[in-house]
This record gives sequence, C-alpha cells and structure tokens, in this order.
Amino acid sequence: MARAIITGGSSGIGLATGHMMRLRGDDVISLDLNVPPDGSAWIAMDVADQSSVHAAVSRAAKPRIALVHL
Repeated sequence: MARAIITGGSSGIGLATGHMMRLRGDDVISLDLNVPPDGSAWIAMDVADQSSVHAAVSRAAKPRIALVHL
C-alpha cells in the first residue's frame, strides 16, 4: 500500500487513476480546485498558485507516489 497524491484528481484521467489505485489498496489524495464526485480524500489546490501548491503538498503528509497530470 502506498500513499499517493494526484493533481487534477477530481475529474477525467486523474479521477480514474485515483480510483484504480484505491482498488489496489493505495491511500490516494486528490489535489484539485474541485471536490471529487466520488467522495474520496481531497485537498484544495490551485496549480497556478505556488503558495497553494506548497500548502497542499505539505498537508498531504509525505506521499510515496506523486502523480501530476496537467
């Protein structure tokens, strides 16, 4: 089991990737402006705002995997 953060994890490819990772037992946190529709763990983050990125990543508590999709 790994802890992962996924930017853009509230929709599209990010949401699907997070779902697949949770199915295999990973702890996944979505970093996105929008709340994920599936109710999964989420931290608000705006990738265009450096202070928002730093704050969100520090709250994610040392992930072992970081998936960034732009």
